[in-house]
Amino acid sequence: MLIALSSAAVRHAKKIVIAAVLLAVAAGIYGSGVARALAPGGFEVRAGEAQEVARVVEQRFGQGSPDLVALVSGMTPADPAVQAELAALVARLEADPAVASVASPVGQGGAALMSIDGDTAMLAITLRGDARTKETAYDGVAERLHATPLTVEIGGPLAVAVIGQQTAEHDLVRAELVAFPLVAVLLAVFFGGRIAALLPLAVGGLSIVFAMGMLRGLAELGNISVFALNIVTLLGLGLAIDYSLFMVQRFREELEFGTVAEAVVRTVTSAGKTMLFSGVAVAVSLLALLVFPIALLHSIAIAGALIVTLTVLAALVVLPAGLAWMGHGVNWPRRPKPATAGPEGRGWARLAQVVMRRPGIFAVGTTALLVVVGAPMLRLETELSDARIFPASFEVRAVQERLEAPEGFAIAGTVQYAVLLRGEGDAWQGEQLAHLQATHAAVAALPGVIRVESYAGIPRPDLVDGDTTLMQVITERPHDAPGRAAQVDALHAATAGWRSAMVGGAPAVAHEVDTALEGGGVPAAVIVVVVTLVVLTLAFGAIVVAVKAVIMNVLSLSASFGALVWIFQDGRLEGLLGYQSTGSIDPLVLLVMFAIVFGLSMDYELFLLSRIREDYSESGDARESVARGLAATGRLITMAGLMLIVVLVGFASAEVLFVKQLGVGMAIAVAVDATIVRGLLVPATMRLLGRWNWWAAAWFSRWWVKSNIGVHELPPGSPLGR
Repeated sequence: MLIALSSAAVRHAKKIVIAAVLLAVAAGIYGSGVARALAPGGFEVRAGEAQEVARVVEQRFGQGSPDLVALVSGMTPADPAVQAELAALVARLEADPAVASVASPVGQGGAALMSIDGDTAMLAITLRGDARTKETAYDGVAERLHATPLTVEIGGPLAVAVIGQQTAEHDLVRAELVAFPLVAVLLAVFFGGRIAALLPLAVGGLSIVFAMGMLRGLAELGNISVFALNIVTLLGLGLAIDYSLFMVQRFREELEFGTVAEAVVRTVTSAGKTMLFSGVAVAVSLLALLVFPIALLHSIAIAGALIVTLTVLAALVVLPAGLAWMGHGVNWPRRPKPATAGPEGRGWARLAQVVMRRPGIFAVGTTALLVVVGAPMLRLETELSDARIFPASFEVRAVQERLEAPEGFAIAGTVQYAVLLRGEGDAWQGEQLAHLQATHAAVAALPGVIRVESYAGIPRPDLVDGDTTLMQVITERPHDAPGRAAQVDALHAATAGWRSAMVGGAPAVAHEVDTALEGGGVPAAVIVVVVTLVVLTLAFGAIVVAVKAVIMNVLSLSASFGALVWIFQDGRLEGLLGYQSTGSIDPLVLLVMFAIVFGLSMDYELFLLSRIREDYSESGDARESVARGLAATGRLITMAGLMLIVVLVGFASAEVLFVKQLGVGMAIAVAVDATIVRGLLVPATMRLLGRWNWWAAAWFSRWWVKSNIGVHELPPGSPLGR
C-alpha cells in the first residue's frame, strides 16, 4: 500500500500539492471563526444526574444557580446617592430582555446580599435561554453592569466560561507566536539553512488549518470544548515536526543513492511505515479518553484523534508529493553531508558504548533518578478547575475569592444542593406530605446542614410542580473530595423511599466528575497500555521491547507528575511561570497528559528501535546494533524533542492554569523521554537483555516475517522488497 501511495505521490506531485494548498485555504476561511463556535468549559459529566436536576429546576421551577455574580464595591449604606445608583443599576438589569431575574440588596435578596462590613453589595443575575444564548448575551449584560460610577466586578459560572473561552483563544495565538519562530530557527540550524527547514512547518500548518475547519463543522453538530483548540495546535505542530523531521532527513539521505522517485518511495516505505504505527498509537491513546463521560475529555479525544489522522495523511501524501516536486532542491542552497557521518552520530555512538560498558549502573541509576523525581506524586492532591485557573488579576477569580473569604459575605463557607423528589401523584397532602415532612426533618438533621427549604412546614407552591417537589439544602462547604462525597451520599440516603430522588448543585457536579474519573481510570489505562503493547509488538515482532517501552513510559510519566506536584501544587516557580498555586492539580490535566505522552513517546521509541532492529537483523550483534541505531537517530530524536519542548513552552506561557499545567508537564515528560530514557535507559536495558530484547514465540515470528506487517527500517540506499 505504501509503495503504491508513494508512487502516486511521485506521479501526481504538483497536482497533490496544489490541491492541498487550495483545500487548506478553504478550510482556513471556514475555520477562522472556530473559537467562537466552540463551547466554553466542559468540566462536567455528560447526561449526569446533576445536569438533569439543573435542567428540571430551571425549566419547571424557574430557579437555579445564578449565571453571573456582580460585586458592587464602595457602598455607603447611609449615602442616598449611592443607594439610588445601585437601585438604578438593578432596574436597568431587570429591564434587559436577556435577564430573567436579579437578586440584590434592594430586591428579593435583602440584607443577606450585603457584605459583612456593609461595603459591598452582591447582585445574583440569572439570564434567559440555553447556554449558547446566555454566552451571546454576556457582553451586553457586562456592559450594563460596568455602565455605572460604582465599582463593579463580574464573576460567576457564565463569566468563568466566557472569559475562559476568550483567554484560551488569546493563549493559543500567543503560543503560536512563540513557537513558530523558534521552531523555524531550530529547523534552519538542523538543516543547515536549507529549504528543507520549511517543510515541517508547512506540514504542521496544513494539519492545523484542516483540523480547524473540521472542528468548526463538528461544533455545528454538537458541543466541542474550546480547550480542544490548544490540543489541536500542540499535537498538530508537535507531530508534524516529528514526522516531517524524520521523513525529510531520510529523503535527503536517500538522494545520495538513487533518483528522486526512488528516494521518495524508499522514504515512505521505511520512515513512513514507522510513522504510521506511531500515528495509530497516539490516536488510540487519545480515544481512550472517551471512556470518561466528561465533555472536556470527549472533546480532546475527538480533536486529538482528528489532528493525528490529518497529520499522518499530510505526512504520507502531501509531504512526499512536495519532496518529489522539489527533488534535489530540498538541499538548496548547498549540498549536505549525511547526518550519520557527522560528529553528532559518532557522539551518540560513543555515549551508547559508555552506557553499555556499565549497563547495570546506568539502568539502576537512571531508574532511581526517575523514581526520586516522581516521588512527590505520592502526596498528589487533585481538585477540579474553577475560577482559580485564572491569574489573580482577573475579575472572575477575585470575585470567587471574595465570596469564599470568611470576612466577606454570610454565604462564605456554604454551598447549596438542589434535591428533586418525585412522589406518587400531584396531591401534596396527607400521607405524601407527611413523607415530605419526615424527609425534610431527616435532611435538616444531617451533619453540616445549615438550612433546608421545602414545601414541608410552611407550604411553598413555588417548590411543587405536578408530581415533583424541590428541596433546597444549604450546607457547610466540604473541604475536599471525600467530604463532598459524604455530603452527596448522605443526601441520597436521607431521601431514599421516594419514587425518584436526584441531587444537584455545584458540589454534586464535582462529585459526579470525581466518580467518573475513579470509574474510568483503570479501563482507560488498560486500553492505552494494551494498544501500546500491540502496536510495538506488531512493529518489531517482539514482546519484550514492547513491555520494556511501557515500563519506561510509566517512569517518564511518574517523573513529570512528580514535577507537576513540586511546581504547581507546592507553589514553586510562581514568579517564573506567572501563576498562583491552588494547592492542587486538576485531575483532567493528568489524564490528558497520560494519553498524549504515552502516544508521543512511541515516536521516539519506534524511530530508535526500528534502526536498532534492522541492524540487529543483519548483524546479529545485540551490542553494536544499539550503538549504530542510536548514532543514526540520536541527533534526530534530540532535535525533535527540543522542538516539541519549544512548542510546549509556548503553552506554558498561557494565562489559564489548566493549559499552563499541561504545557509544563508535557515539556518535562518529553525532555525526560528524549534524553534520560532514550539516551541512557534504553541502551542500558538493551545491553542487559541482549538477544532477549527480540524474543518472540516461534509461531509469532514466522507469522510476523511472512505478513511483512512490522517496521523494517531499511538502511539508506537499500533495495525495496526485503
